[in-house]
Amino acid sequence: MLTNLNQLSLKFIAIVVPIVTLCAVLFLGLFVYLKYGQLQAALDAKITLIADSHALAVAEPLWALNYDSMYRNIGTMTTHPEVLCVEVIDSFKNITYHLPQRDCARYSASENVLQTSLQFNNERIGDLIVYYTTESIQQSMLQELEIGGLLFFLFVTAMVITALIALRIIIGIPLQHLLNSIRGAERGNERRTVQWSSGDELGQVVSAYNAMIRHIDQREADLQATMQQAEQASQTKSAFLANISHELRNPMNVIIGFSRIVLRKADLDSRQRDNMQKILSSAEHLLSLINNILDLSKIEAGHMEVRRVSFAPVQTIGDCVNLMEPLIKSKGLSLQVNIQEGLPMLYSDEEKLRQILLNLLSNAAKFTPQGSISIAASRQSGIVAIAVGDSGIGIPPDKLETIFEEFKQLDSGSTKEYAGTGLGLSICRLLAELLGGTIEVQSKPEHGSTFTIRLPLTHTVPESSKLHMTA
Repeated sequence: MLTNLNQLSLKFIAIVVPIVTLCAVLFLGLFVYLKYGQLQAALDAKITLIADSHALAVAEPLWALNYDSMYRNIGTMTTHPEVLCVEVIDSFKNITYHLPQRDCARYSASENVLQTSLQFNNERIGDLIVYYTTESIQQSMLQELEIGGLLFFLFVTAMVITALIALRIIIGIPLQHLLNSIRGAERGNERRTVQWSSGDELGQVVSAYNAMIRHIDQREADLQATMQQAEQASQTKSAFLANISHELRNPMNVIIGFSRIVLRKADLDSRQRDNMQKILSSAEHLLSLINNILDLSKIEAGHMEVRRVSFAPVQTIGDCVNLMEPLIKSKGLSLQVNIQEGLPMLYSDEEKLRQILLNLLSNAAKFTPQGSISIAASRQSGIVAIAVGDSGIGIPPDKLETIFEEFKQLDSGSTKEYAGTGLGLSICRLLAELLGGTIEVQSKPEHGSTFTIRLPLTHTVPESSKLHMTA
């Protein structure tokens, strides 16, 4: 029941009041028991004194059979309110007198009885029987209980009020300050220490909380400083990559251009042509890596433009398939295309989607020694899903969480079988998120992989985006 009470004062009352009430009831019961015994003993002593004093005055008239004198002497006993009835019995067990003038037998079962022997000249001549009531004791006890109950109520009330005030001062106020500080921190306000100093357990809790707040503030300040340094380092890295990539791309384009001119116009023998083709392939591969680094740096720096246009994803997929089909066929792989009829138009960046698909198809061809490659597209609720699958080497389960990270590769050893920098999938993920979509992978080692891109039908510009959006 206490767990349902949401205030400390209510819990305190629920615990203290029953305990105090029980103790008070036990004390009051003991008091009533002792008081009743005391009053009963006093009443018995009074009745005994009355009976003994009248026994002397009744014995002689009874012996002399002077009933008038006996009546006068014994009649004074009924002036006492406790005495209900008096009987005089002679030595032959005959009732010679009873006062009031009615039978006292009706009192014998319900009232207290005192019997005193009547002596005259050292001879027992009869008995004096007194029937008396204890109503005076009961009335006195009722008065005692009324006064005791009132005092008990006032005592409990005063104690509870005093305890609540003490509870409020000792516990309630510091706990309220502590709660306000915690709630302020939950709402995102500035954390404040609790201004309360005490040497008791609660003061130790407050001190520990204040120490924790100061520690958190210090850690947060250190974290903010570290984050700023990391952000500055990231911006510096991105700017450096963008600049160096730009500077490298120009000479690489020159090398590629002159290599193509030489291959096309120069009179070369087979060995020279083979060497020149290797130079061209290496330059094109290096240019592709430089472009990937440049794209990554632009995305991280927030300078990648999104050029939104309306286009048919069917046409974009077809263009990508046509570009990659010679590479796929040259490896002896089959290509399957499955596009849902009535695929809707997209309002997004077609070039970014093309870059993602070409990268995924290139990876599929690279990591599939034999078998097939597939590409499928379908409309789902408010989005278009495009899946690129293969029957290649697959991805180990422990690598599925890291393949989209920068510079992460399946084979990162010094003698890795597959060339690359590990930026392709990272760029695909960043571009998909840039277009408001997602990319995910399902894979099983030796059974291939399937990468699925999900893009919204209409790309919306985030309010706080730093990216350059054009339409």
